[in-house]
Parts: sequence; C-alpha cells; structure tokens
Amino acid sequence: MNKRIATSICICGWLLAACSGEEREKTLLDIIEQERAEIRVFLTDQARTAITPRAYFSKKGQVIDSTYLFNNTPPAATGLPAPGDFVLHDYSLRRLDGSYVESTDPDIQADTFHYAVRGPLYHRIDSSKLYDYIGHAFTLIAEGTSGELIVPSMLLDKSGRTRHYSLTTHRVIRDLFTYEKALVQAYVNALGGVANYQDGHGDTLVRTVVRVAGSGDRLIQPGDSVTFYRTCLVLRENTPLYEAFSMDTLVTASFDPARVEIPACGAAFGHLCEGDEAEIVIPYLLAFNDRPGYHPADKKKTIPWIPPYSTLIYAVKVAKVREKKSLE
Repeated sequence: MNKRIATSICICGWLLAACSGEEREKTLLDIIEQERAEIRVFLTDQARTAITPRAYFSKKGQVIDSTYLFNNTPPAATGLPAPGDFVLHDYSLRRLDGSYVESTDPDIQADTFHYAVRGPLYHRIDSSKLYDYIGHAFTLIAEGTSGELIVPSMLLDKSGRTRHYSLTTHRVIRDLFTYEKALVQAYVNALGGVANYQDGHGDTLVRTVVRVAGSGDRLIQPGDSVTFYRTCLVLRENTPLYEAFSMDTLVTASFDPARVEIPACGAAFGHLCEGDEAEIVIPYLLAFNDRPGYHPADKKKTIPWIPPYSTLIYAVKVAKVREKKSLE
C-alpha cells in the first residue's frame, strides 16, 4: 500500500512538473509573440525608409530572431566601415514607449549608462563576433549619417523588452593609431607650455606638457612623498574634454610610478618638480586599450568608468615634494 501511494505521489509530481514546464513554455511563447506584434506595429508607425532585417542563427544553424535597421540613409559605396575599422559614434537606447534607458548624450536623462564619461564612443567592427548587433548595423550607416535599430529580446534575455537604438556615425576610422596620433599632436600644439617631454617606445608616446613651472628645482624620484592635485579627462575629436574623475589633494607617502592606476602616467611624474602644473596625454594603448577603465576608488572594479580606446589626459599640479631621505 505504501509503495502504491509513493508511486502515485511520484506520478502526480511528474505530471505537475510537466504541466508547470508546459505553462512556463506557453508563457514564454506568449511573451515573445506579444513582443513581435509590438515590433510590427512600431515599425509600421516609425519606419520612414525600407527596413533591413538581419537574421541571427544558433550554433546549430537554427534562426534565433532578426534585428531590423531602418531610417538610415541608403548607404553609398563610400563612407561605410569595413571589418577592422573603428566607428566614432553616439547612441541612445530606448524602450518602444520612447522612454530612455541609456544615452551618450549628456543632456538626455536616462536610467543608466555603461560609463561615467558620456559623449562619442569608439566601436570596432569585428567580423569574428557573431552577435555584434550594433557593429553589424554600423556597416550600413555611412559616415555623417544616422539610423535606428530594433533588437528583439530573443537575441538578448527573452524578457520581452525590446531594444530600440538610435545610432549616429560621426567618423569611420581606418587606422585608430594614426588617427589618435594626429589628434594628440594637435592638442599638444595648442597647449604650448614651458616644457614638453615624450616617453614611450616607438610611436606610442606619452606627452607631458608643463604649462606652469613651479619653484622646485628637483625632479620627483621614486620613494618621495608627493602631494598633488589630479583630474582625468577623455580626449575626443570636435567635442569638449569629458571629465572622467576629479579628486582633491592626493598624498603619496612613498611614490611608486608602477602603482599609479596608469603606470605610464606615473612615469611621466619623473619630469615634474614641486609647483609644476602639467598635462599628461596618454594614448589608448598605454591607458586601458580595448578594455574599460574604472574609477581609482572602485577597487573591486564593479562599475566601468572610462570607455575602451580612450585617450586620457591627466591635468596635475604638484603641490609638495619631500625627498625620501627626509622620511627615514
């Protein structure tokens, strides 16, 4: 009798689990179908140009879903990025009801943003990435034009929350390294200053421009006690400098260039004396390269602060320097 009861309970449990699974599957299918209906209505109302769908496939070759590019200028033979190129762009991410989620525009009040520094970003067109929805869209948005992109939730999180991107391509950059060198040189030339130093290997150089000479006559040495002000900014073409972080007076009891969050910046301090005011320009390869940067106070690196491929400018003022021997 006990065995029969146990067996019956197991069978009921399996049936309930199966029904629960069917119910969950039905609910998911309902969510996806409702989302697709909303996308169809949205495109009918909002698309002013031909709609370009792009299907995405699973590893087994099955169609997952499609993105939809629309309201873009019909691409010409020139001005489009190719694999390996970079796109300097702005974007806004909205819900289908028009409310903002993210935006690179500092004037738009969005719920959140990937980075603390707003303004144009660089996106590398990487043909090896199978699900680079934004990158694929940029291949059909010519330089100096805009477009809109719909990304269904089946390609992201199956939540039913559709992503609606507005994308603007400011510039297509074939060689970011050469482009950045010209950008940095123009910035350094405009600074002027009383002294100019270069550090690095080959063509990858950190530029240190002393704008105001201090009263000190001894260069900062490792182990010195250094008190300085520091502000980090991000350099972009044809835009204001974006402040990444600004700090009050910092005191380093035993200065070590390698322990600065950007070692290349720490090395540049070796050109400075007490009282100097300088700007240290660091190319992206010696900064965070293709990774995001984090605020120095974010030791666990939980919130990206500076976008990848960013050229950094450290504006510093050396307030006080004490020699290492005075601390012994």
